[in-house]
Amino acid sequence: MKKIFTLIAAALMAVGASAQTIEKTVVLGTPSANVSTYSDEDEIITITDNSTSGGGIQTGSASYKVNDVTPMKLSGSRNFAISYKAGVNIISATLYATTNGDATGTLGTSSDDPDSYGSLPKRGSSSPLVVDIKEATVLRGSAQWLAVIVVKYEGEAKPATAATTWDFTQGLSTDDVANIEADDTNWQYDDAAKNWNNKATLTTRNVFTELKANGATLDYTKGLLFTRNNNTGLEAGRIRFYTENPSLYINGSANIIKIEDLATNDIIRLRIKGGGTSARALTITNTDITTINAETEGEGTEMTALEMEKELKVTSDGDVTITTGNGFYFYAITINAELPEKQTDPDPTGINTVATDAAKANVVKKYVDGKQVVIEKNGKKYNVAGAQIK
Repeated sequence: MKKIFTLIAAALMAVGASAQTIEKTVVLGTPSANVSTYSDEDEIITITDNSTSGGGIQTGSASYKVNDVTPMKLSGSRNFAISYKAGVNIISATLYATTNGDATGTLGTSSDDPDSYGSLPKRGSSSPLVVDIKEATVLRGSAQWLAVIVVKYEGEAKPATAATTWDFTQGLSTDDVANIEADDTNWQYDDAAKNWNNKATLTTRNVFTELKANGATLDYTKGLLFTRNNNTGLEAGRIRFYTENPSLYINGSANIIKIEDLATNDIIRLRIKGGGTSARALTITNTDITTINAETEGEGTEMTALEMEKELKVTSDGDVTITTGNGFYFYAITINAELPEKQTDPDPTGINTVATDAAKANVVKKYVDGKQVVIEKNGKKYNVAGAQIK
């Protein structure tokens, strides 16, 4: 499969006489280590431990999220100063906070005014204390507490991402097939199921990787990163490349696809289908849609999974992740591009073949449920990308 890149969007951005300003959002959650000063990558907001001891801004636990974000853990009875980057127009700045224990507490500006902001609910609360901190201020918890800060500000718009298409119905390229066949350590072919699948663990928990074979990045998924939020990582059988009905299948739950470095308002389009009829969903970060539930039709033994097309808008500059709640077929993913047209079949009700060379009658196209999946030439099978398949 060849990825399609166009630079139309970027060119249009360059035509403008000046950069556009848009509302942007930064979320300050947990640091990776205990620190005395903590800020976002662009230093839009900074929180500083004013105590002489330092190190009061600590790594929080994902077990006690605040506003659905892993929070920073702040030492109690210390003053923490909030400041913003000079010259940046802050639209809003909001603090979400709880205690780091099973008892409530208070949040104030100093030991003389311990409850000026109000009562802190205990950790795990679905209703944290919410405080407007747009104006530079000081924060002081009566005991160890948890916090997440969300800042909206005016920033320069990042140019739209170049249009990109991953069309998994085209099948693996000739080079990809050659590399996969040469890498019997990591890949194997399931002749009964008609798919290539990983026979070894490809990466450890939450460590993203490109999909590779024989040391080469696969064209089929180039530009996408994969991992699994599970103790065993992206283990055997999680990634499947179907050959006679080409698609990328992600097997099971907690598997994650990441698309890096997108721009606010980029459009992502998905053509997908649940891998079964039981309830399952995709969870997406940094887009206007956070959950996509698989769709089915029929009842009982007649129930079938439905192919779906979904459109998502990126909400802030950065990465987007797609996490599976169970197995899913991916037929296409696009960025700032329409989904590829489906192959059409004169008789889309089942499996059939259509001769494309009436004179020689040695080339046929095979369709399954309206999608071209195999080209046969003189008895040999090829996918739409031109690679010979088993």
